[in-house]
Parts: sequence; C-alpha cells; structure tokens
Amino acid sequence: MSIDSNTVVRVMFSDRTTLLAFIWTLVRDVHVAEDIFQDIVMEAMAKAADIEDTDHLRAWIRQAARFRSIDHMRRQTPVARQLDDDVIDLLDEQFVELEQADSSDLLEALSHCLGHLTPRGRQLIEMRYGQSMTGKQVADQMGQTAHSVYVAMNRIYRRLAECIHRRLGSDSIGRANHP
Repeated sequence: MSIDSNTVVRVMFSDRTTLLAFIWTLVRDVHVAEDIFQDIVMEAMAKAADIEDTDHLRAWIRQAARFRSIDHMRRQTPVARQLDDDVIDLLDEQFVELEQADSSDLLEALSHCLGHLTPRGRQLIEMRYGQSMTGKQVADQMGQTAHSVYVAMNRIYRRLAECIHRRLGSDSIGRANHP
C-alpha cells in the first residue's frame, strides 16, 4: 500500500526544520538548503505511489537530502573543503535520532549547550554564524590559520552535538563527561 500526497506534505513539513538543518549542515547555505528541500518535496510528491508508509518516506527523504547535498558540495566546493564521508554518516545517524524530537526541545537544548561553551568557542560560533563569516574570515580576524579555526570549529560541533543528545536523552555518542 502506498501513501497519498497529503501524507507526503504533512510529513515533509512536520520534519522541515530538522531536514533543513541537516541539509544546511552539509551545504552551508540557507538558500541552497531551501532549494534542495523544495526539490525533495516535489520529487517525494511524484514518487508517493512508490512509497509504502511514513517510515519508508522518512528514510527516502534522508537519502535524497544526503545525495542532493553531496552532489551540490561536489559541484560547488573545492575537494579540500568537502566533509569526509564519515562525518556525513555521523550527521545522517544524528538526523535519524533528531527527526522525532520537538524543535522547541532542540532549540532549548542548543541554547543550553551554547551556554556551556568556552568564551572563545562562543566567539567562534558568533563570528561564523551570527556574523556569517567564512572560516577564512574568522581565522584572519583572530590572527590564526584557517586550519586551526577549522579544527576548533569541529571540536565545538562535536561538543554541541554530544551535549544536545544528552539534553534530549539520547546519549548515542557515549561521552557523558561533557556538559
């Protein structure tokens, strides 16, 4: 038995925030993330007859988001700046866990976890996302190499992910010694 287009729309838009966050994490451009999301909605509508149920739909959405994002990165991003496949796999696993979480719970957890970053960590996040600076711009502003900023940001991302998962009650990463 297949699902109908109303179910596709309901699921796509109930999972919209989490899906956009996942796509944005890969492509780092809110407009591109929105374009990819819209393309996936249209394709899911066209494939509704081939999709068995909402679990099948969500799995298909994750794969479509992943493949379209990777395709975009390969076309737009120099190889040195692409995410490693292991990182993408980790993000995909986290997306599966987070897709059922309430977005207000996610925002509360993120706010809490940002408060536990070091002042330097908060400064890096503010520069990168609050001021929309590139990693290179952050490095130049702080008088550091782009590589050192990249390493620091990766540590911050991992720490935030671990903290958020603990706040939401899913310690799949298994590091309980961080805030």
